[in-house]
Amino acid sequence: MDKDVFDDTSSDMIMKWYFYRDRQANHKEIMIKYHDQYKNHKSTPFNGIVIGIGKRIIKYLNRFELIGSTGKTTFWIIPFQGWHENYLPSRPFVWKLRDELVQAIEKLQLFENENIDHVEDELESIIYEGYSEGKRVKYYTTRYERNQKNRGDAIRIHGLSCCVCDFNFEKFYGALGKNYIEVHHRIPLGSKDEEIIVNPNTDLVCICSNCHKMLHRKRDRVLEPNELKSSLTNNTGINTDS
Repeated sequence: MDKDVFDDTSSDMIMKWYFYRDRQANHKEIMIKYHDQYKNHKSTPFNGIVIGIGKRIIKYLNRFELIGSTGKTTFWIIPFQGWHENYLPSRPFVWKLRDELVQAIEKLQLFENENIDHVEDELESIIYEGYSEGKRVKYYTTRYERNQKNRGDAIRIHGLSCCVCDFNFEKFYGALGKNYIEVHHRIPLGSKDEEIIVNPNTDLVCICSNCHKMLHRKRDRVLEPNELKSSLTNNTGINTDS
C-alpha cells in the first residue's frame, strides 16, 4: 500500500503479471499482450522496474539482501519466482508472482477496479475477410470481462482435476502442469446483456482443455458438464465417478 515502495509504474507491472494466466509469463508474452503500451520500446523495461521495487523493499524492511550466483544482488526473486520454460536454459525465462504477493493483492483488493482479464470469447466473433488458410484475417470480436478472483475461488472450491473426465495436468505433465486447469462458466457471459454476479461454487467448474472444447462444440447451446460426462461414460465405458 506504500506508494514510496510500490509506485504506479511498479504496480502497473505487477498487475500485468497478476492478470496473466496462472500469474506467470515471460517478458515477451507481456510485451505482446500489451503491445500498444510498449510499441515504442526496443527492449523489455521490466528488469529495470523490478530492480527498483527490490531496492525499495530492501531499504524499507532494512533486514535482508539477496546475493545471486554471480555475486550481485538479485532483485527479481523478491516479488517473483522464476525458471526457464521447460527448465531448459535455452528457453525464455518465466516470472511467476509469489503466492504471498498474490494473497496480499487479493486481501487488500488492490486491483479491484482493474480485475479484468480480457479474454476473447468464441461467441460473436465475425470473420471480416479471408477464407483460404495462411491468409491474414481480421476479426471483430466482443470481449467479456472476467474476474480473476472468481477463477481463483473456483479452483479452491473445485480443485485442479477436470470435473468431467478427472484429468489432472500435474499428474500427466509433472511440474509443467502444476496448478493449471481451465475454468468454465456454466452460463456463458455472452448470453446476458448485462453484468452478472457469478457464484464460483455453482456457476463455475474446473475442466480440462479437451472437455472445455466439447462443452462448446454444439452451435445452438453449451452442454452441461453432466451431459458431457454421460456421453463420455456411454462412449468409453469409463465411469469417472468411481
